Amino acid sequence: MLAGNFFVKLLLAAGVFFLVRSMEIDSRKIVFVLMMAAVIQSGIGIAQFLSQSTFASTLLGMSTHEAWQAGTSVLKTDAGRWLRAYGTFPHPNILGGFLAAIFVVSVGYTLPSVEALKRNQRIFLVAGTIITLLGLLLTFSRSAWFGVALGVAVMLFSL
Repeated sequence: MLAGNFFVKLLLAAGVFFLVRSMEIDSRKIVFVLMMAAVIQSGIGIAQFLSQSTFASTLLGMSTHEAWQAGTSVLKTDAGRWLRAYGTFPHPNILGGFLAAIFVVSVGYTLPSVEALKRNQRIFLVAGTIITLLGLLLTFSRSAWFGVALGVAVMLFSL
């Protein structure tokens, strides 16, 4: 029964793959949807960092994290414990990787085609990139920062 269930999931995933592959995809729409997701996640992460707590939500799949609780990912300084931004992800490093990937994609999309974008699209991309970068910084994820540096370096080298 379990193997049959996973086989059905595999067939559904293959069907979605071939359906998406046969569609015409507009990269501009994909970048804007990804940027919107990153802005929402960054906004949640910034609010978590400012309030130093998260809220539990079964709808979003989030659990409560407090800076004073053991097991919570925090940044320890002489001033105390600072809660790292979680967003709706289970760990700040996962949020950092998500935001890093979208940051690199948005910068890579924006740099070569700045003149081709409309004014409101440019404003949204620049503001979204700044908000995403702030959310990325508040995760305090060194591996995500390294990924951004590496991604931007590769992108600039290829340009």
